[in-house]
Amino acid sequence: MSPTTPRNNYPTLENSTPVWNIAIYGAGSAGKLLSKEITCNGKQRRLVGIFDDSAVPGTDVNGIKVLGGEDSLAYWINELKIDEIYLAIPSLAASVQAALAKRIQAHGIRVQTLPVIQDLLGGLPLKKQLNDDLLSAVIGREIRDIDLPRISSFITGKTILVTGAGGSIGSELAKQLSRFEPAHLLLLDQYDTHLHEIQIWLDDHNFKNYTPVLANIREKDSLADLFMSWKIDLIIHAAAIKHVPMAEDNIRETLKTNVSGTINVLELACRYDVPYFLQISTDKAVRPTNIMGASKRVGELICQNVAAFPFYNGKTVVSAVRFGNVLGSNGSVLPRFIGQIESGGPVTVTHPDIERFFMHTSEAAQLVLQAASLAEGGEIFILDMGESVRVADFAQRLCESYNLEVGKDIEILYSGLRPGEKIKEELIIQDAEEETCYDSIYIITSNILNSRDAYHLVNMIGLPHKWSSEDEACRWLCQLVPEYTSAKRQQFDIQEALRFELASVSA
Repeated sequence: MSPTTPRNNYPTLENSTPVWNIAIYGAGSAGKLLSKEITCNGKQRRLVGIFDDSAVPGTDVNGIKVLGGEDSLAYWINELKIDEIYLAIPSLAASVQAALAKRIQAHGIRVQTLPVIQDLLGGLPLKKQLNDDLLSAVIGREIRDIDLPRISSFITGKTILVTGAGGSIGSELAKQLSRFEPAHLLLLDQYDTHLHEIQIWLDDHNFKNYTPVLANIREKDSLADLFMSWKIDLIIHAAAIKHVPMAEDNIRETLKTNVSGTINVLELACRYDVPYFLQISTDKAVRPTNIMGASKRVGELICQNVAAFPFYNGKTVVSAVRFGNVLGSNGSVLPRFIGQIESGGPVTVTHPDIERFFMHTSEAAQLVLQAASLAEGGEIFILDMGESVRVADFAQRLCESYNLEVGKDIEILYSGLRPGEKIKEELIIQDAEEETCYDSIYIITSNILNSRDAYHLVNMIGLPHKWSSEDEACRWLCQLVPEYTSAKRQQFDIQEALRFELASVSA
């Protein structure tokens, strides 16, 4: 098992907290850059040596000695009480990295890979990432351990369909999947520009086993051609309308994508015996206060009760994974705040008390793959994102990372909550019935309906003509998601009460 506390007892200069002894595997340019940043900026991290199979032992790299190659790991891990090794050989294929990580983990220490570290803050300088991990400081926790060997074993050799592949999560999933040598990636999106961007990235990284698919998940007939042409092993369904204000103003269009589109992909997955289907959900589906969250809650209910639908084949493992705000995604606070800071401000926050769970795209994508490898059917996997973070604190820390003092060099202004926006989101970690073998992944299975409620769900899903107007679409959603609360819900309840009263008078 990897240690959860440092092996040594050496205190830092500032306090008596033990530090982690760190080694780097790789003495090339990536290792040199990483060694300099850890030495200069890594708090509670002491760099004690570098491993490299081709470098001469005793060679100096930025003042740190090369200890030897893989055959010397056991000796130096015990001699120097090494707690963690960073793999700094990004040129290695993911499967080779996974195999190396597994061999290192066998010595009872933690392993991290440089590509994850490089991607933490989507384009910010590495210095800002490793300054005791700006991300850790901002979100109050360290990046989760990623089980590369398990992900590699699950992904390698599979044909995988990613819907919404041009979006923030979908494109990051495509990038991460490409590292693990899948047989083929089918990247589906309705927007050619977004799809072209992930094409360019894959081509630049010499990954050729993919096919871009321009299609809309609302159109089942065109999707069927794809399923007939390929033997798909895994579907990761990331396509969705995700922006809360947009969904509030376009209820029917949101339901057509987030509900009908999900049904289309899931039905075809079952009819063509796809072994695994994983739905990407959101913390906004928990006691939703907006249309987007309520529509994603319906998607979760569909996945957990797929056995009630007539198209279910009894073979496809169907599950969902739920997490919160993704840093670096399109429209998220990180790129918006960075843009505002670099333009001189002000930085705008909707409310001084608003809190959110945060995770970076690379971490989210890898934990999604890790959760998929655990699926047996009917689960909602929850990614533990630690404690929620005040967005105002996040904005202030980000300003400070640019050496700007809030109130003097730059201002933070409050613009007011948007329609359907919560002060705090929930992931319901505390209500999860099951833990997994990973501290960062939990499971909820309690939302599987009884036969009567499942019949009602199937019957309601089969009535899209209910969406003849925005009001009818909202009424339909309220009936399927009783826990949905919002101003729109209150308006619906008032209308229903008036309708019942008028019916009683007429009678």
